[in-house]
Amino acid sequence: MSDYVLAVDFGTSSLKLGLFDEKLEKKYTAPGRYSYKTFSRRIGWVEQDPREWWIAFKRAVRDVIKKYGIKREEIVSINVGAHMGLVCIDKNGKPLRPSILFFDQRSVTQCEKLSKQVVGDDVFKICGNR
Repeated sequence: MSDYVLAVDFGTSSLKLGLFDEKLEKKYTAPGRYSYKTFSRRIGWVEQDPREWWIAFKRAVRDVIKKYGIKREEIVSINVGAHMGLVCIDKNGKPLRPSILFFDQRSVTQCEKLSKQVVGDDVFKICGNR
């Protein structure tokens, strides 16, 4: 039995998945494309349904396990990289609404006002972001 590390990249348009051995040498890549929809309910809005991310993740893991004969218990670690965004969930962990993506434009006016009031290092001190 081997130990594997699962690396997952939740990209802006699709999920990519790789499986690495205990020496962190890449062994397998999920065999398909696991995409999800980006939608805009208004001009400048950019959102995705987090449930689609979960569906893509489950499909990719299932496919890589099936294609390469890996046992689930051989996966000892899951490492995730993802785009930034808030996912509001209910008490059962279910998303309450679509996730707003990082290039959504709905707050441009507010950001411009704040930029005039607070500058440079002060922004970083307040929110930890530049």
